[in-house]
Amino acid sequence: MGYSRVKKYSQDLKDEIKKRKKERKKLKAEYQRKADIFLYAIFFFIFLYEIYFFIFSHKNIFSFMKKQEYKEQLLEESKKLDRELQMLEKKKLYLEKDNFYIEKEARERLGYMKKGEKIFIIPEKEIKKGILDENEKWIKGD
Repeated sequence: MGYSRVKKYSQDLKDEIKKRKKERKKLKAEYQRKADIFLYAIFFFIFLYEIYFFIFSHKNIFSFMKKQEYKEQLLEESKKLDRELQMLEKKKLYLEKDNFYIEKEARERLGYMKKGEKIFIIPEKEIKKGILDENEKWIKGD
């Protein structure tokens, strides 16, 4: 009789261990589920913060795009000014060394003329109408 009692007691212990293992697995699964929910919540709030940061903060994506456009405008203006600077440097070189260019500028701007030349003044109306080119404003005489 003692043996059956020990056998029954050991069987009860085995059943109790199995029962506790099942409960432990359930608790572990529930804990894991709660941990997953917590992580998802954290990622969700980080995602919301990023959206807020990109749209509503003072360093948002719209101000970044405006700054990019402004930068492109400044670069374009810089290129334009570089071209103008090169043109002015060429003009300076011509004014320093090319006598024909100096003479042409003096005639056009100051109205100077050589001996024996005749100057014909063409009204601006005719130039605007397309009768003459811009380059034909002054004409050399004999």
